[in-house]
Amino acid sequence: MRTNVIDLSEKILGDAELDEVNFVIIDIAKGDSEEPLNRLAAVLGMKPKRPLYYVAHEISLLPEYGSRNIIRYCGDYIDQLVRFTLEDKRYLSKWFLQPLGSNIRKLRKYIDPGFFEILYAYNEIYVQAKHEFNHREDESLFSYPDAVHVVYITRSIAKRLLTLSECARDYNDQGQTAYRYHPVD
Repeated sequence: MRTNVIDLSEKILGDAELDEVNFVIIDIAKGDSEEPLNRLAAVLGMKPKRPLYYVAHEISLLPEYGSRNIIRYCGDYIDQLVRFTLEDKRYLSKWFLQPLGSNIRKLRKYIDPGFFEILYAYNEIYVQAKHEFNHREDESLFSYPDAVHVVYITRSIAKRLLTLSECARDYNDQGQTAYRYHPVD
């Protein structure tokens, strides 16, 4: 498992959540039922459809496949929540199309420093999942335990972001179709 994933997980998840993560990892390793995969998919649910529908599909491919894509699609979800949170702060027209890292820096003045550091560390993992392909062909950049941790980390971060933004809550409840973005500048 990647140390940056474990470090972030230990930083933001409580003992009960960490125990739950470990039980899911062990149950997936046993491979005798789909129940742990269904339990993991239920952690984030299916709304908004994109990208969480994609997360659920990739979870169904664990433990052999899907780890990188799970982390990437979880990051896409947080990226959208940050963008909609910025819209509440009236930065949408300028920043909606910027990458997550830039938007986290813009959000910094609206959140406590500890949460900023969490988002920044999360973005580093997301960028690796999205862009880093320089590893041996017979190795995976992320393991399935990394993906399980990131699902729980994503839920924790999403809960915090959703308390900050009505627009993010609307997106979370109804998806992209509930909001039409038409930049004026």
